[in-house]
Amino acid sequence: MSQDISPVAKTAVQSIAAAKYNAMPPSPQQQKPSATDKQTGKASAADMVTLDAAKGIQSDRLQRIDENVADKNDLATRIRQSDSALDVAASRVQAMKTNLAKIVKNYPPFAIDSKERMELLRSFISLRKEIDSMTIPAPPPQPGVQMKSVIWQDKGLTSLLPGELAINAPDNQVRAAHDQLAGAAQSIGEGRQELQRTYTT
Repeated sequence: MSQDISPVAKTAVQSIAAAKYNAMPPSPQQQKPSATDKQTGKASAADMVTLDAAKGIQSDRLQRIDENVADKNDLATRIRQSDSALDVAASRVQAMKTNLAKIVKNYPPFAIDSKERMELLRSFISLRKEIDSMTIPAPPPQPGVQMKSVIWQDKGLTSLLPGELAINAPDNQVRAAHDQLAGAAQSIGEGRQELQRTYTT
């Protein structure tokens, strides 16, 4: 006499049978790699070789990018140093010019032995010495580019400045020095403009 099996029990039996089947060791035919597996293995090895080559190329590219970035950073640093030095020089020249202008434009004129006049000239002398001790770093050379401003020539800034003045220098010498400082300030400005044009275009 046959006995009916409920759907739940049938499902349980099937699950047990499937578990037993899966637990069985694979047959020799199952363990033997197929032609497809061999082909897949060869393809994977070839892919590894290609991948290694691609990594090498990528590494070279990254190195070149790093070197290019380093070069650009160095260039930017040197340009900033040149421009910063010119900025300081410009401020010193302007201060010297302002001191002498107070003497030139004062009315009535200062007496030669005026204490205020001598203090203005002492300040001029001090600022002149500061500029003499300064170094204006030349910008990095560019292929096919020659900086034309006199400020970039040897002793360019010093050659633009008036000579030393004594604290009892006569008015005509003070006036001549004042006028020369106006030209020096203009040359410094031209040098900064040339720096900007050359390295930002």
